[in-house]
Amino acid sequence: MKSEQQQIYFPVLNTITSKLGIDKKNKAGKKLEKEIYKTLSELGEDIEAIVKKRINKEDKQMVKELKHQQKQQRKERRNAAVSELLKNYYYAS
Repeated sequence: MKSEQQQIYFPVLNTITSKLGIDKKNKAGKKLEKEIYKTLSELGEDIEAIVKKRINKEDKQMVKELKHQQKQQRKERRNAAVSELLKNYYYAS
């Protein structure tokens, strides 16, 4: 387990066990504490997966917007070049 996760889980775990009055000295208390810790770990993994998915979704949206902007810029440059060519053509004739 990562130390960052431990820094987050242990205060939460201690708060939960103290609020519920779980005795960490007996076997049932230790087992319950282990189950709570396991649940917290799974929740942490789920949260990380959701965050990564959201980041990927935002990245994809940003890439899509950038491609659209580039397409618009190319279109504008192409139109400007064509109009310049036409202007030169009219002056020449």
